[in-house]
Formats: sequence, structure tokens, C-alpha cells
Amino acid sequence: MFRETRHLPLYQQDARLAVHGKSKHGSAVPLYGALSALGMLWDLFVNDMGREPQDGDPVFVDEKGNRILSFKKSLNALLIAAGLEKDNRGIRRTSYSFRHFYISQMLANNVSVHHVARNTRTSLAMIDKHYAQVNTEQIKDFLRPGQEDYANEPVLLDDDSYAEIKLLEKRIEELKRGSKDGSTEQQIVKRYQGMRAG
Repeated sequence: MFRETRHLPLYQQDARLAVHGKSKHGSAVPLYGALSALGMLWDLFVNDMGREPQDGDPVFVDEKGNRILSFKKSLNALLIAAGLEKDNRGIRRTSYSFRHFYISQMLANNVSVHHVARNTRTSLAMIDKHYAQVNTEQIKDFLRPGQEDYANEPVLLDDDSYAEIKLLEKRIEELKRGSKDGSTEQQIVKRYQGMRAG
């Protein structure tokens, strides 16, 4: 995807990142700012290797084309040089801090919690546990009496809604595969019958 779009204007470029960690893996949609960085890494690879990267090549390589396994030392040096070694609580920043920053920024910009959870391979419960302060800040105007405009109040999915979405997604995948197992379908029917009766 990036290969085909990298010469287009930034707003027309696209990429998917194959991510994995903590036994989870999948595809993630990067911000447009990351596309510029991917373009820079592409150009560096061409300069060092004398060829364009192939799909099997690592994104981060040294001048010999070997996968870079850790950025810990260089990241620490960069954070110290930039005066960002510790956050406002005095806690040392690591590469994982970028994940927290991304999730916080998405929530602060009213991106659906469900979408953020999907793109970062985490649960709604984990986001609520670790980023509740962001959600509270996000809805501060709605927690003040006398406010006239409540139209932009963010809608956060509860666990039941999330479970329903996962069940429907599972059934769609079964239908795509032509599965004859009707257990998921029966769960959906039972769920909606219960909602009608209640």
C-alpha cells in the first residue's frame, strides 16, 4: 500500500503497520505524520542498500541491512538532549511512552474509544483503567451545569456493546468462510430476543 502511494501528496498516501507484542498481532493504521517518517526510512534504505525495500525487509535496518533490535540507548540519549527524560510526574520516559501519548491524543480528540482499542490491540477495560483521566478531561464541558450545548458529548461503548460488536464480527467472519456452525448465530438470536423481551 505504501509502495504504491508514497509518491502521491501526503493526504493520498497510505500504509498499514504489521504490529505484534504480548502475543497479539495485527494491522494498525498510522497517523499521516508517520507516513513522512516511513518515506524518510525508505529513502535511507535505498541510499544504503542500493535498492528499494522488499516486503520482507525490516522497517528499521542498519547500514548493512540488518534489523535494528533496540533503540533504547539512542532513545534515552535523545530524550535527555531534548529535556524530556522524565514526564510531569517525574517518571522516566521509554519507547512505551509513545503508545500512551498516542492513545491519550486520540481520546482527547474525540476518536471513538472502540476505534482506539482496535487500532492499539487493547481492550476497552484497559483504556478505561489507564486513561480515565483523559476521558474525564474530554467530557469536562458536559459535567458542568448550565452548559447549553451537549450535542458533542462523546459516546463511549460499554462492555456489553463491545461484546455485541465482537459477536457480530465473529458471525461475519464465519459467513465469509462458509462455516456451517450455527452456535454464533444462535447466540445473536438469543441476545436480540432477550432485548425484545426486556
